[in-house]
Amino acid sequence: MMHKKLILLILFVLPCWATAQSLSGFQLNARASHLVYLENNDRLFLKSIEENSLPVLIDSGLSQSENTILRTWNRKGDVFIYEKGGDFYTYSIQTKLTDKIDLPNTFGLFKYYRIDQVAATDHSLFFSAKNNEADEHFSLYQLDIQSKSTSKLLELDGEVANITLSNDLERLAFTSYQYFDDMYHSKLHLFSLNNEFEMISSPMIDNVFYSHLSFSLDGRVSLRNMDGSAYVGAYDIDEKQIDITPIELSSGQYLLGFEGDNYKVLTMGTSGRTYSILDKSFNKIEDVSGSSNLSLIGYLNESFFMTEESGITPKSLFRYDPKEEDKELIVSFTDENPLSDNRYEVITYEDLTGKDRQAFLYYPDGHTDEKFPTLLMNYGGYRDKYPDMSYFLNQLVFPMLKEGFGIVLLNTRGVNSERLGEGYGQFQMEDTEAFIEQMNGKIPVDFERLIPVGHSHGATMVYYYLTHSNQFSGGIAINGAADWIEQAKLERMTGLPGEMGGTPSEKVELYKQASPLEQIDHVVSPMLVFSGGKDTQIPYQINSQLFATKAKDLSLKLEYIHFDDQGHLIEGADNLQLMSREIREFLTQWRN
Repeated sequence: MMHKKLILLILFVLPCWATAQSLSGFQLNARASHLVYLENNDRLFLKSIEENSLPVLIDSGLSQSENTILRTWNRKGDVFIYEKGGDFYTYSIQTKLTDKIDLPNTFGLFKYYRIDQVAATDHSLFFSAKNNEADEHFSLYQLDIQSKSTSKLLELDGEVANITLSNDLERLAFTSYQYFDDMYHSKLHLFSLNNEFEMISSPMIDNVFYSHLSFSLDGRVSLRNMDGSAYVGAYDIDEKQIDITPIELSSGQYLLGFEGDNYKVLTMGTSGRTYSILDKSFNKIEDVSGSSNLSLIGYLNESFFMTEESGITPKSLFRYDPKEEDKELIVSFTDENPLSDNRYEVITYEDLTGKDRQAFLYYPDGHTDEKFPTLLMNYGGYRDKYPDMSYFLNQLVFPMLKEGFGIVLLNTRGVNSERLGEGYGQFQMEDTEAFIEQMNGKIPVDFERLIPVGHSHGATMVYYYLTHSNQFSGGIAINGAADWIEQAKLERMTGLPGEMGGTPSEKVELYKQASPLEQIDHVVSPMLVFSGGKDTQIPYQINSQLFATKAKDLSLKLEYIHFDDQGHLIEGADNLQLMSREIREFLTQWRN
């Protein structure tokens, strides 16, 4: 009987969400004739821009990629190169065939998320990787596409990071970095592909990590630091040296790279974003402006290619000709949008320091004037953008809009970087309580029925909120940290111990006051807890299971569900359907 009930649930609850599309990974070829993109972070599509044709599925399973940045067009723009499952693949527009290039199992392809650039000619791909049997550091590698062979070009004292090619394809610029004394230290290197000269390197610069590398036509190299400051590298082959000098941009401007000998710049303001092409004197040549969710995909043939979206409107790709002021839609999935009829609001509140923060409120289906129970998602880093429906938590939470629940995505101090340096949990909770105090009576959220829901760091905050505040009527935690003392010893989360100001042995009393497991006797609201047996980042034995066991000893209202075969992310239709059913039943007590 339960099996039949489960099948009915699949048919009734999830159909519209199963078809919701999350689009990402847009990459244009050099001719601006084709682009590729990902659907739900898994299915790779090709779309012709010159022809009014439907997208073509190239491959699926890209959610298993080791490094999502190992995707690029060759220089001619007729072959797309991508990584999946630790191997490379090529897709040819002309032959419409996909070819696999095996890599050794010993290769590691991911080091750091700020390493986001690879480079390709028509015959080779240049990338950073580490052969775990032979390399001490991530090194510079070359993949010969025709022979399917991979060779190491060099290994340095630091880790090879971002890479770019000169316009004549004769020189390769790349960065390397080391991390010590609590900061990054970086160099820029120039490597000749035709043996014109030996490698040239800049001096090591402290407290920088370079990204947004590109060559100008006259041979300069653009660089941008993590803090947004911009630089240009100029090299002298005869003197065998590279000089790196800062460039002064206006407030709110960020260097994206060179466009010919001009600068490509993003300006971020309170009203939205502007992408500009500036000459050598930083005078505007042309630009395009839009909301805060305007994202530039490329600038080709004197046209801007960009995406737009909102919290209830899926991402669409446009081409904009600034001379003709003509905006052309290329790809859109607005017809497959289960949020199209939902009311949605972007809210600004002040955090406890007085800084403006944003919250994004989704109203339940068919909302009238009455207050509604609301699910609070508190991971942070939220923007006015369409929810990623490939993320399992969104698949579980957003269908609750049809059940009379609202959803609020709340940004607090810490956002999703979790790099506060102190006050982990405390700052997030204080800002959440400030949001409640400022918005109570101003929006139709029933703050007497506010239920935090989270996964990973978000679930860790659920544990903290319900053990340190009485403002919440319940909580749902999936693979979160409950024992902050033992979790911090593992050093597998940024927040623990990084945001506590020290280790458990150094901050004994602080950890005792902060750790949800130590404060579990303060829980007065019911909780629903899920865990995965294969989660190595936040092991269930010292977190969810231990918290549930202690809750049972204290006769607290806590339901605990464990999946032996799941990891940090919960996958599989059967598992998600079980979670959906349990969440719906748990939330019944707060329905209107």
